[in-house]
Amino acid sequence: MTCNATLPAANPSATRSMLEAWQAEGFSTYKLKVGLAGDVTQVATVRQTLGDEIAIRVDANGAWGVDEAADRLEALARHRIELAEQPVGTFEQMVDLRRRVQVMIAADESLVSPFDARRARELDACDVAAVKVAKVGGLGATLEIAETIPSYLSSSLEGPVGITAAAHAVQALRARGGDAGVAHGLATERLFSATVGRGASAVRDELHLDQRPGLGVEIDEEALAARRLG
Repeated sequence: MTCNATLPAANPSATRSMLEAWQAEGFSTYKLKVGLAGDVTQVATVRQTLGDEIAIRVDANGAWGVDEAADRLEALARHRIELAEQPVGTFEQMVDLRRRVQVMIAADESLVSPFDARRARELDACDVAAVKVAKVGGLGATLEIAETIPSYLSSSLEGPVGITAAAHAVQALRARGGDAGVAHGLATERLFSATVGRGASAVRDELHLDQRPGLGVEIDEEALAARRLG
């Protein structure tokens, strides 16, 4: 499955440096945090640096009200963004926002259960859902949400167990017709300096699952013990 690169808020110089590292690994979709000063400039820097072929998505974590979100997304849309994750806080605000902008809207923090997914669909609050397996309560809930709203999987900064479980969920929701058809946010292990084991293999901007039975995770017991609390 294809994954997006994740960039924190940064000045143009730092952004270009991060882009070089992600681009060297073959990524073609980039997610940027917005809702802070300079966010339009950062998105513009990504577009100018990497050109027209890459996809850019933004994540506001519900930081805006409807009026501000409409203004900011209009400015960001000039740089051709793929989608906006959680630009406002509630489904009702998303409904209002979708009347005012043409950008694809993804629900994230406001969608934490299959019940929320059904409510979002009834309101027509979003186009897609960004689903975190740990946040929504497991694999069963993840698949139920994807049956309600087209979904892509994202990470809560898990280690190899959580990432590999989410990668398996991607395969399942594809088989059940719930895949949103965009890159998944499951390349976050690359943000860590160390890990406690090995799971799905990272090859350029893709995750590859082991074809053998089982989850496909090998835990490094010494690394795990070194990070045990208490």
